[in-house]
Amino acid sequence: MLQESKQTDPRKNGTLILSDQNIEGIDQLPSPDKILSLNLSNNKIKKFQNLEHLKNLKELNLSHNQLENFEGLDPCKSLTVLNLSHNLFETLEFLPKLSLLTDLNLNKNNLKSLKGWENVKDLRKLSASSNKIKEIAYLPNFNKYEELILYDNKLEVIHPNTFEYGNSLIFLDLSQNRLKKVTFLAPLKNLQVK
Repeated sequence: MLQESKQTDPRKNGTLILSDQNIEGIDQLPSPDKILSLNLSNNKIKKFQNLEHLKNLKELNLSHNQLENFEGLDPCKSLTVLNLSHNLFETLEFLPKLSLLTDLNLNKNNLKSLKGWENVKDLRKLSASSNKIKEIAYLPNFNKYEELILYDNKLEVIHPNTFEYGNSLIFLDLSQNRLKKVTFLAPLKNLQVK
């Protein structure tokens, strides 16, 4: 995930850190085409938009804000790491627009479903713990996932074919859920059990 830079001028390496500022919104950023990593965590942002100038952005941290919706990600075609933990999201409707995304953190939101994440073809790490997710269905584009962290949800059902193409998965955390049957683990040949 995104870590704060210790350099005196974080923009030299394309990093802009604006965390812990009580920011409610951003209209314009300095040299947006040079920003590769943007940290806006621990603010009061309710709506994040105007991303059309962040075409080279690779990492975005919007954790610990008040976001319910996320619009305008189309220009961020280079985005690979996205931290939206500790917000108010109920849906993942924005995800199909993020084709290069590899790492997604959705911990501590209000998600009841993961509908939408199945269209993100390069996702390798998904963490959606402490939500209200009850069910996971079949995932046709699951062959690149390495980590899936879904502890502390309300999972009751994971369909038997969900992990059919999960041959890259090496870490799976489903603790603190309501699962009664575990009939979905057989395809996970590379899962590292400790």
